[in-house]
Amino acid sequence: MERNNGIALRARVVSNSASDPSFGSGKWVFIPTVFYGRYLQSKKYLWISSLEYQTSFAGSSSQNDINVTAFENVILWFFGRNWIAVDAAFRYNNTVKGYQNNAFLEFGRKITPDNLIYIHPSIAFGGQKTYNYGLEAGILILF
Repeated sequence: MERNNGIALRARVVSNSASDPSFGSGKWVFIPTVFYGRYLQSKKYLWISSLEYQTSFAGSSSQNDINVTAFENVILWFFGRNWIAVDAAFRYNNTVKGYQNNAFLEFGRKITPDNLIYIHPSIAFGGQKTYNYGLEAGILILF
């Protein structure tokens, strides 16, 4: 829309054919998403907000359908080769009739122009949460 803000649309299809619920949903899922992003304070901060809907349309009839609405907001603070991000995601799972929300704090560093590392602790909250606490660490290789 402008140099400091914009919108984006995305549509994904996830083909999860796992028959064991420990390894996936067993459902094909369509996920349309709309994003709004805005740089704040001379591009020192980036705010990204998204609204996503997940619905299953095929797959194992022995597993529950997927019907989830998610509203997520993340703010990233860039300084030098590093960043810190805070995120809150509010999800309503219509299949289980409950909230499966989570929040995270992320610390990252660009180690080369095309490689980044990060650590990402999280906490879940809500009546039907899928986990209590999480920890993710990773390497992003851009190409």
